[in-house]
Amino acid sequence: MISRKNAILCIAYLSISYCLFFIAINKFQFLHFSVDLLIMFSIINAFVSAHFIFDIKKMYDLIFKKRYIIGFIIFTFLVIGKYNGSSIEIWNRIIQPSYQLNNEVIIGKPRDIRSDEWLVSTPITLSQATGQVNYAEYNNLLGATQNLVTLNPKLPNKNIFSLLSSPNNIGYLLLGKERGFSFSWYFCYFLLFFSSLEMFLIITKQKKLLSFLGAILITLSPVIQWWQSPQIVSYGNLAIVIFYYFIKSDNKKKKFLLSILFGYSGILYIMCLYPAWQIPYGYCYLMLMIWIIASNKNKVSWKDLIYIIPAVSVIAIIILPLLISNKEVFEITTNTVYPGQRLSTGGGEWRLLFTYINSIYYPFNDFGNPCEFSQYISIFPIPIIYGIYTMVKNKKFDLFICLSTIILIILCTWICFPIGTIFSRISLLYMTTETRAQVAVGFLSVILLIYIISNYQTEKIDKVDFKKIVMFIVSGVCALIIVKVSNSVTEDIFSGYVNLNTSIISGTILTIVIFLILINYKKTNIFLSIILIIISIISGAIVSPINKGIDVFYTKPVSKEIDDLVSKNKSSIFLASDSGITLSNYIVVNGAKTINTTNYIPNLELYKKLDVDNKYNDIYNRYEHVAVNIVDKKTEFILNQDDYITINLNYSDVCKINVDYLITNNSNDNYNSFNLIYDEYGIKIFRTNC
Repeated sequence: MISRKNAILCIAYLSISYCLFFIAINKFQFLHFSVDLLIMFSIINAFVSAHFIFDIKKMYDLIFKKRYIIGFIIFTFLVIGKYNGSSIEIWNRIIQPSYQLNNEVIIGKPRDIRSDEWLVSTPITLSQATGQVNYAEYNNLLGATQNLVTLNPKLPNKNIFSLLSSPNNIGYLLLGKERGFSFSWYFCYFLLFFSSLEMFLIITKQKKLLSFLGAILITLSPVIQWWQSPQIVSYGNLAIVIFYYFIKSDNKKKKFLLSILFGYSGILYIMCLYPAWQIPYGYCYLMLMIWIIASNKNKVSWKDLIYIIPAVSVIAIIILPLLISNKEVFEITTNTVYPGQRLSTGGGEWRLLFTYINSIYYPFNDFGNPCEFSQYISIFPIPIIYGIYTMVKNKKFDLFICLSTIILIILCTWICFPIGTIFSRISLLYMTTETRAQVAVGFLSVILLIYIISNYQTEKIDKVDFKKIVMFIVSGVCALIIVKVSNSVTEDIFSGYVNLNTSIISGTILTIVIFLILINYKKTNIFLSIILIIISIISGAIVSPINKGIDVFYTKPVSKEIDDLVSKNKSSIFLASDSGITLSNYIVVNGAKTINTTNYIPNLELYKKLDVDNKYNDIYNRYEHVAVNIVDKKTEFILNQDDYITINLNYSDVCKINVDYLITNNSNDNYNSFNLIYDEYGIKIFRTNC
């Protein structure tokens, strides 16, 4: 029975919160009033109000017990509501900006810097949903040529092996493109949170709060949210959880099933196909597996090696058909100038290990490319220092701390110093870069931090003494150094971004956090957890917006015009010209065979028609975004950056590549030889009559 006092407090809270909600709607640009936003806010309010009604401890125990049911309900709500975290609303201001659609952003703001998502992966993925492709294994819209899309790029398709290696794509085939997009968007984030939670429950010996903290620090980390990259870590964490229960189990049938699941999780990890992160993260997971085996050596038997067979069999059954069918794709990719010939030898990026503290400002103030400088909120290098101190203090060898420290030292050494080709190749780190490897350092630092806090926290809070004063001073000095280094990186990229006020905020937060880590009391760890969760929400949770639907691709006037042209002649070939790299990936969503979409593998057959002497092979033989300008001089290829080329195409060469339509938002006199058939809201379409 709710007390009168709590009832009054609950009513007061609800009254104040809704008043503030409507005030905030009119004050803050990142809030856009809608029924959807009101529903979301009401759900949050209902949760907060429950704290006034129910016994808090019992409530959270129930939430933890029913966590998967609650997670499923939230996930279902997001998918049914067609919500997603994409930045596709940017298309509304790029494509026919004078014809504005209703704002689909419910909360937050689209991120221009996430062009890999809104400009490339999302429209190319949605091209699979067109009537011409209908989720087939081959997509003939991209580059106006046949593209096998079961592996690179790995788009939603009906190939069972490709689908099994990308379960997030299942939603497209079952739920349609809008809800399928929502399913795909949130699937790996939910998997990441729950796999992280289960992994930390193992590491902390079932300490719920600290496990929840660890899951939040991983899932809402700036690096995961800015890169929108939950897949690798979610599958890696899942593999560790399955491996743990495999080692712990004595039941042969259960071991057999777990070995299959472990093999399948391995497939998911391998099929992410991004070794720049997979290799350094792999070091972290190898360390965890060694620790699990060593900690349960009485459970391990040579007989367990027999279970390698079902694990490897599952991997082979799914991966081999994909590898065989994509043999030609692999050959072309490995022979590209970029990224096929990448060779990193380490060194020079030590400062990036400390940039995590400035991540709290990136969601609010634009900062060039925050993705490259985002990190886990790892409090590096404190976990390493505190871990070694803990062992010395307790005169106790701790395998977890030792293994973690060794891996961290290896990765940090490679990041900081140019180790050379031999070590880089032996360690496989040549396939990554210093800027990518530093992310794994943050990841393992978070794991080590949670392990130390949970396993070495003390119950009793001592009085303030000289030791505590020294710890506080040490915390302040460490915070000062971290802020100084982080600011030096930020200032080099964006002068004036940080100032005295931000430095004081960062220094104060770090001093408190480091001090709470060093004293490591059970009761103060609750306060530490609250601080770190708030930091994670500020620096990570609000990075991506919440949208509803994907209408921006289908309801612009030019979208309808392209759809009409394609319906009259499905074999028509389009070229987006004098428009940078934006139009080409947009129009392919509406079923247009488009020559200059982003090339996952180079369209060598096409380029040879324009470069018969093979003069520009090193320029176009790569993964690339392709801009085309129509000119009256000789056709040439220009390398703008590693993944971006421009083709200055002579107007008389347009017919060499069988173009039927030119679409542009910035035509010139060189278009006079073509027939203008559409001119509306700043976009023109010309028929070439080739």
